[in-house]
Amino acid sequence: MRQDPIVTTTRPLLAVALLALAACGGSDADATTPSTTTTAPAPATTDVPTPETTAAATSTTAATTSTEPPSDPAGAFAPIGPGPYPVGVSTITVDDPDGERPLTVDVWFPLAPDTATLPAQQYTLLPGTFYESSGAVAAEPTALATDGPFPLVVYSHGSGGLRYIHSAYTEALAGHGHLVVAPDHTGNTAIERITGADVDIASIAIDRPDDVRRLIDGFTDPGHPAAGPWASGVDPERIAVTGHSFGGYTAVVTTTGVSNAGGDVVADDRVGAIIPIAPSTAEALIPDDDIDDVDVPMMIVSGT
Repeated sequence: MRQDPIVTTTRPLLAVALLALAACGGSDADATTPSTTTTAPAPATTDVPTPETTAAATSTTAATTSTEPPSDPAGAFAPIGPGPYPVGVSTITVDDPDGERPLTVDVWFPLAPDTATLPAQQYTLLPGTFYESSGAVAAEPTALATDGPFPLVVYSHGSGGLRYIHSAYTEALAGHGHLVVAPDHTGNTAIERITGADVDIASIAIDRPDDVRRLIDGFTDPGHPAAGPWASGVDPERIAVTGHSFGGYTAVVTTTGVSNAGGDVVADDRVGAIIPIAPSTAEALIPDDDIDDVDVPMMIVSGT
């Protein structure tokens, strides 16, 4: 699947994530967090023998250890400023065909240049409780920039998080020419955790990748009652999934599929790249063999 190179932003996390494309939800108690930033391994070669390790070689290496910092395999970090597009935000509801899991979804999208007078976006937790964006405005899909289609990026929040919890990230992606959608994962949000209405982990581990599938279905279907107005601006050949913590797990299993006591979800072959951010990758969630099955470009972003 074609994936165009992506640019970087002034924030280190955004820089790495945007580069990989061509949150902070609640921490997951059962997560195993990697301590480095890495990419999917390159295919192994079989025609180069492994050199033997000798005591002399080890001694020489120790004696000549350089004090220079290690080279960056991804290239030098090059921060950039805001993207060329003004950013619009809409909040919609994507219904569940079965009526059980309606999703509240924020949509960030590049705007046409004549939209500067629109009001700043207010991210609302409860009526009267919000924070106002300094980088995005409230807009309708009629204001979508006309020079698309744009890559579609699905952002998945961490366990006990919210759809807009990493708005600096999602706004930056939209400003650089992506259409970004993020759901509140019903049964696994901050509000439901506070009220005690959250769902068991086995069920939400199945529901989350299914939520992503529904969003991809909707935002690539011009006839969809809620997401259809943006579909003309989406390139269905350039779709990525990113997310933090349990959202990082979600990104991985969209490409591998998953089965557990809560049910099963098959891999979505429309997803062409994933960027898990400090993903929950405990063996109980994703068996190691399943991670080996990831066959699309992947960048894992984490820190010590």
